[in-house]
Amino acid sequence: MPLVNRKFGHLTVIRTKDAFSCECVCSCNRKVTVAIKSLLDESIDRCHKHRTVAKKYTYRKKEYTTSEISDKFGVSRQTFMLRIHRGWSIKRAIETSTRRKPQSTLPPRIVKTWPYQGREVTIKELWEISKSGLGLSRQAIRARLVGGWTIDETLTIPLQQPKPGTVSKHGKAITRGKLYEYPVGSGNHYTMRQLARLAGININSVKNRLVDGWSTDRIVNTPAYTAPRRADVHTYEYRGQTYTIAQLGKLSGIALPTIRSRIRNNWDIESVVNLPVLTQTKEHSDDPTTTTSLRQTTMGTAVSTPA
Repeated sequence: MPLVNRKFGHLTVIRTKDAFSCECVCSCNRKVTVAIKSLLDESIDRCHKHRTVAKKYTYRKKEYTTSEISDKFGVSRQTFMLRIHRGWSIKRAIETSTRRKPQSTLPPRIVKTWPYQGREVTIKELWEISKSGLGLSRQAIRARLVGGWTIDETLTIPLQQPKPGTVSKHGKAITRGKLYEYPVGSGNHYTMRQLARLAGININSVKNRLVDGWSTDRIVNTPAYTAPRRADVHTYEYRGQTYTIAQLGKLSGIALPTIRSRIRNNWDIESVVNLPVLTQTKEHSDDPTTTTSLRQTTMGTAVSTPA
């Protein structure tokens, strides 16, 4: 049966290229090559770039697309399609007015300001000023101002420095950038960060030790706090070397619960490591009158024990 000029959906056959394919023209005027089998079984009826015709909805005996509904009736396409998917009728979806959220009854937000250079500035404005210098975050600026810092102190002192006027328990002023003599009487001076590097501890630990009134010698020579050491793991001597229970398990290939059980039963280490695990297997005799026997394997020797 000739295929030329036959129409399959949006495709019209122009000519056959070979026994398996033919050239077609789509209703959108694009030419495509399609397998004859796909045309006959109706698996392909349009080109791959064919634009789907916009669906129209009938309202008051006239058809409208979603774009036309949006332009003429003031219902957005998203709202209209959402209502249709929820099961609304077309009339109800178009004629129901769109609800608007009520305006908030809360009072307007009050933005706190601080006096600076003869005018009131906000946190955002101070942050913009500090961006070219210290690079402080808004949270850092707010925390400093709430903590009682002046704006000049907030914008000129780098991060991780104590507030001006901070003193130790002994009345000594603690300031970042100050030089501290170490060792005492040597004439060598270091900053807090350099002392932290000498001591191998965190700079905050150095600051806390200064607040507690420590001398620089004590700060540098006292190591950082470490948690109490866990009790030593019990070891066992075997052939001149010491092993833990885990190492004995790897050495002998015996499970750790078995090794622990043997040690609790006061076995010597040689027996713990060298004696294989007792295994029990059932062995059926050829004689049906005999009962099942148990074979116990110990030290590699099989011993049959009648039941």
